[in-house]
Amino acid sequence: MADAKPVKSSSRISNSGQPKSSGAKSGVAKSGPPKSDVAKSDAAKSGTSKSETSKSRTVGRGAHWIEWLTGGICALLVAAMIGWISYDAVTSAGGAPQLSVSILSQRPSPAGGGYEVSFTVENRGKRTAASVPVKGEVLNGDTVIETQEITFDYVPAQSSATGTLLFKTDPSANTFTIVASGYTDP
Repeated sequence: MADAKPVKSSSRISNSGQPKSSGAKSGVAKSGPPKSDVAKSDAAKSGTSKSETSKSRTVGRGAHWIEWLTGGICALLVAAMIGWISYDAVTSAGGAPQLSVSILSQRPSPAGGGYEVSFTVENRGKRTAASVPVKGEVLNGDTVIETQEITFDYVPAQSSATGTLLFKTDPSANTFTIVASGYTDP
């Protein structure tokens, strides 16, 4: 059992566990603020804070090696990102969109009465293309049987967009061409 320290108060503990002051009636508690409030008000009067009156101290120490390692790695990553973004900004200035169109599928329209040609427009350039018209033609020899066109609002740099052209004539039974016929600068 731990050593008990003597109490420097004139109060006693009754059988019920409640403090009992000497000379006071049984069951009546002593009035007044709790001791912690008294210590706070005394510290406020003397101009010191509670932390200044306590005897505990904070011991200063240097950063742990893991903190230095983590900080160094993060600094290297930030420097690498800034360098990469700067390099990309300098080298990608200029150039033109490089548009190419490839057919994904040709099939009869589920609604009936026509045919669908699904395709992808790919921009391999480092510049965005706006208002990109894609023109599809069904040919019989040199004669154009049917032409359809769709315009994409944007095809971002180094990205792609997909679309579908609808034809009345079966493109797989004839010669079919599809091209991106232009763009504007955004």
